[in-house]
Amino acid sequence: MIFSYLDDSSDDKRKAHVAIGGIIGHEIWTNLCEGNWIRETKSLKKPFRSTECECQHGQFANWKKPECDDLMRRLVGVLSDKRTGVGCYAFDVPVQLYRQVFRNSKEDDPMRLAVAHTIVEMARLARKHRERIRLWFEDGPFHSLIDKTYKDLKSLESWKWDQRGRLFGNISFGDKTLVPLQAADLVAREGFKLAANYGVRKFRKPVLGMWDRLGMGHYTREALELLREKGWPSSLDAITSLPDDCYLKEQKNYGSEFFQRPHYR
Repeated sequence: MIFSYLDDSSDDKRKAHVAIGGIIGHEIWTNLCEGNWIRETKSLKKPFRSTECECQHGQFANWKKPECDDLMRRLVGVLSDKRTGVGCYAFDVPVQLYRQVFRNSKEDDPMRLAVAHTIVEMARLARKHRERIRLWFEDGPFHSLIDKTYKDLKSLESWKWDQRGRLFGNISFGDKTLVPLQAADLVAREGFKLAANYGVRKFRKPVLGMWDRLGMGHYTREALELLREKGWPSSLDAITSLPDDCYLKEQKNYGSEFFQRPHYR
């Protein structure tokens, strides 16, 4: 059984980028990761949130910047530890580009695409390794959207969920007291930041720290136009009918190092 814990991230108004990200691994690896994470955050009074840590808000308001940076470095170390580390995954949808291709799109359509693509990617991962996979999502404003997207995918005749559905346990939702969702929060934010800053700023230290264990994807105009040709957003078949490496084709825009498959052990 593969375990996957996922969270969403975006800019404040979800006008530039929306991303889904998190951690992936067998139960033994996610348990080891959780234990190491608890060790590094045992002094915190509340669950870790990466934005608060970086910006010195919330429970980090009285922390010095070097203290916050050190905690972030240690938590990235938990995720990247080759002895006990888990795989990390993030997928980004550029909202402005999405709106250009889908001119009459609804407000939550970019996030719906990020969610649908992530669920399909997790199914492909499970199929590749001949495993079952169980998904946890951060509970929040997208609970209904995530739940409906999952159920709609299961109902697709074309994707043969009678076979592929057996890869999944039911999806679950939790809050940040579920420790692996704290790790998912960090990975999702770094995935969003990687997409938002690419070509503008240098790679952030957390991204570089987890690079060997990070699978990262990003929709290009070519892939979005192909989705439109296949009937998205009215048809979820558009997602399931895409080639596994569809979004890897336009590597010239971002460099091949930006596109990696989820690392899994």
